[in-house]
Amino acid sequence: MNPPETAPPQTTTAAAAPRTTPHPTKPLDYDALIIGAGMSGIAAGIRLALHGKRVLILERHTAAGGLNSYYQRAGHRFDTALHAVTNYTPPGTKGGPLHKILRQLRLSRDDFALAPQLGSAIHFAGKRVRFDNNFARLESEIAREFPAQIDAFRRLNRDLLAIPDTALDTPPDSARAFVAERLSDPLLADLLFLPLSFYGSARENDMDLPQFAIIWKSLFHEGFARPREGVRQILRALLGKYRQLGGQLRLGCGVKRLEIRNGRVAAAILDNGEQLSAEKILSCAGAPETLRLCENTDANANAANAANAVAGANADANAVALADTDGDAAAAADRLATPPARTLAFCEGISVFREQPRDFGWRDTIIFFCDSERFHYAAADALTDLRSGVICLPNNYDYDGLDGAGDLPEGCLRVSALAGYGAWRTLREKSPTTYAAAKRDSHAHLNAIALRHLHRTTTEPPPAPTHTTYKTYTSYTSYKTYTSYPCRPTDTPTASPTATISAAAAPAATISAATASASAPTAAAAGISSSPDAPLPFTLSAEDFFTPLTIERFTGRIGGAIYGTPQKHRDGRTPFSNLFLCGADQGFLGITGALLSGISIANLHFFS
Repeated sequence: MNPPETAPPQTTTAAAAPRTTPHPTKPLDYDALIIGAGMSGIAAGIRLALHGKRVLILERHTAAGGLNSYYQRAGHRFDTALHAVTNYTPPGTKGGPLHKILRQLRLSRDDFALAPQLGSAIHFAGKRVRFDNNFARLESEIAREFPAQIDAFRRLNRDLLAIPDTALDTPPDSARAFVAERLSDPLLADLLFLPLSFYGSARENDMDLPQFAIIWKSLFHEGFARPREGVRQILRALLGKYRQLGGQLRLGCGVKRLEIRNGRVAAAILDNGEQLSAEKILSCAGAPETLRLCENTDANANAANAANAVAGANADANAVALADTDGDAAAAADRLATPPARTLAFCEGISVFREQPRDFGWRDTIIFFCDSERFHYAAADALTDLRSGVICLPNNYDYDGLDGAGDLPEGCLRVSALAGYGAWRTLREKSPTTYAAAKRDSHAHLNAIALRHLHRTTTEPPPAPTHTTYKTYTSYTSYKTYTSYPCRPTDTPTASPTATISAAAAPAATISAATASASAPTAAAAGISSSPDAPLPFTLSAEDFFTPLTIERFTGRIGGAIYGTPQKHRDGRTPFSNLFLCGADQGFLGITGALLSGISIANLHFFS
């Protein structure tokens, strides 16, 4: 997310010289203009180019990928978002989203070179539940930790699998209500919401039911994988295919505004003043971000036109939002262009070190943790919400299966948590120096929490749930001023965990026989402490930390909202008849979801 010292190598098709407004009778410049070279935009471009369409992708940034890109700093390449590619299926599998993506884009499995995870875990309220790319593993863990709920869990799973995962007309509903009707233990419900929320929810303390069902299948039934080279492996394959088909890509070239005439986009005005026309416009920039580009000059478009723009779109909240009974299509667009006051945003610390994670006995691929007695998933008022988050070790995938590629050259630890966009913005505006210092301090706190969870074994007690020692920043004049989280009635404060973890910690149990090897050193022997001032156990080679402001700066996402707005546009329609959305605000998330989104929108609005 931070500016690269050297931009990732990209090849662009030569652009035509800027020109004046085209004559009304001039043929359209393109069949499709795509705003944003994110995963969904590139996938849509490939799909259209495969059918001979004249396609141009416009990207304001100097690198493709959008929310899933990479950059270089101090000789190290950092992925900006990739923890895992979901929906993994083994070679030879014919069904599933991954197979559909490869078939629709005319790619092979070798193009992505995916290595499956070793195994992941959920740490919550004294319980450790492990899962991998075989659902039976999760089912057995639930039976062990929640024996009284296993039958209800199986019914929940059966009902979720019955929800169509690609249907665009599934009405929105509350996943919390759906789960509560089937599970009587709120602790189990919270535990299941923890990973699904962090990997795809734009709603506070809930998810849309169709989206919950999609992510349930993608995480628990299909699972995680990763290319050894990270996200650049996927981008290289996608961009190579797109260019091979004659698709054009212009980097460092953004869309300044969209000119609206008679209820449709007549032209795209670029940052450099150039004006381009196309039969249809696709945008993966986000719903409010895209609709803010639209000029409110369409006096002839009324509520009926707005409703017609979503004809056949289904009777969901999408249609209600687009049919503005008190105004015209432009007014409806204005309303949709306003993002929610509270935005779910995230921060992440990345540490690159010389050792391998296995040297410390760290075998999990991803750990989802919550250190309070209930899972609280909402926009943070403070800089960083340290109560819950995600720990990712990119080394812990089965790279040996990729033609003997073997381990990554260095270790890597990524720790993510909810963050407060407003708090970070206020701090940066008051003092850029203090903003930088707060980033370092937040990173240190996240690393300290991660190390406590990484050194937890199956035989030792979990970290104690508490709000009294996981601090939040309340002073913007001195980032070292803290105030504890207020304890809710369901939260029982416990003793401070700041003391060094006991040296009596047992060796870490292996995830499976395939990953069994050396046991973990004790936390004390490794010098692990939950204090952010304690030294790290590894030899740091490089590090970085991004906030919601970083995401907003380099992706244009308002408020750094990587999962978009809570209201999803499943069919991609907008108030304007030739403008469509793909990506996060369609409701398909992650790399796999983004690719499916671009494919589905291209198929729906060009070929159906």
